[in-house]
Amino acid sequence: MPIKTGQQLEKILQYLLEQEECSCRDICDLLDVKERRARQLLQILQAQNRVEAYGANRIRRYRLVKK
Repeated sequence: MPIKTGQQLEKILQYLLEQEECSCRDICDLLDVKERRARQLLQILQAQNRVEAYGANRIRRYRLVKK
């Protein structure tokens, strides 16, 4: 995994520790990236079982997986 991707993923996780949940738009604003990149990053975190999505399409939100 590229270093920049790892840094972005860590930034998202840190944000979720503080905010508890977020939208794709929140991640776009946080990282100053386009929506497609934000979705890619959130999908990586979902594949690693670190983040879970809930809600449908436009109202989809993301939160940390409780262990």
